[in-house]
Amino acid sequence: MSKACFSLSSHMAINSTLNSGRDASSVATAAVQSEDLAYQTPAEGMPAQHVAAFSINYDYPFLKNEKETQNMLSAVNAQSPGTFQSIAIYTSKPSCGLNEARLVVATYAQGVTADIDGAADGSISQISTLDGITSPESTVTPTTLSGLPARRISYRAKRWGGVLGGEFIVVSNPRTNTFWQLQLIFSARNTNDYAALSGSHSCAQKILESAAIENGELSAATLPEALGSNSSVAGVWTSSLDGLGEGLLKITEAGSDYLVSIEISASGCLGAIDGTGHMIDNTLKLIKVDGDSTCEVTIDVLGDTADVSQKNCSYYHGAACSFSGTYKRTR
Repeated sequence: MSKACFSLSSHMAINSTLNSGRDASSVATAAVQSEDLAYQTPAEGMPAQHVAAFSINYDYPFLKNEKETQNMLSAVNAQSPGTFQSIAIYTSKPSCGLNEARLVVATYAQGVTADIDGAADGSISQISTLDGITSPESTVTPTTLSGLPARRISYRAKRWGGVLGGEFIVVSNPRTNTFWQLQLIFSARNTNDYAALSGSHSCAQKILESAAIENGELSAATLPEALGSNSSVAGVWTSSLDGLGEGLLKITEAGSDYLVSIEISASGCLGAIDGTGHMIDNTLKLIKVDGDSTCEVTIDVLGDTADVSQKNCSYYHGAACSFSGTYKRTR
């Protein structure tokens, strides 16, 4: 199966009312109500919501927003027809200081895989295009959700004499080719102090921490099949080593194992290591024994990112550099 890569991020909807020229905190509730989605308050003591295999604790149900779904389908089909089997957008009433709560769920067509890092970057770009945004700041943290590759995104910016924040999570299931993105947006008026967002920010974080993908976990036995054999692990990766130099990582299939090679260079420091890596508990490990010393290199591959860490490997590089760092796939 060919592995084309397509990111849904450029079509991720931010509520149009947030870009209307009015303050977000004063219009978000009216915007959701105007969609006439027949929201109902859940029974007391039953905060868990279940939507398209996505589970989350939230005060109100997420209902399919037909208008936004059709708008996204039209945009995607015009740009890249045949990319998706299905797309749906679910929205809910704002709660605990949030202005907007939205879940996007997409299943990609056979031969197309989700670009999780592109989606994370795209969500940041999308909200940054809202009118009035200045001084945007964001962080993207690789993580997992129910054993699946995920990205946590935190965002904040100044806007129209106030401040705006967002907490997002992007999740991909390679086995089912399904992709989820939850967006939680909040704001405060007449202040430049981000502390005014602390209550809403704390609530958004608790909501994200409650999230889960039902039946989502990939076991060690099913991981190679879910990733399309070894092809998603094999590749060439580069790193800036946190701005200290350059790193080159090569992973090549070798039956059920992998040939691993890492070369690094920094000011006054060089290093290299190679050998056969083994998949252990969904993590690629390269172990080298030299006399009484054992070097262990751990490689965690999530989408197009490889997080490399090492233990007791100074024999293979100078004192001023290390194999550790985040590597990005180049091919």
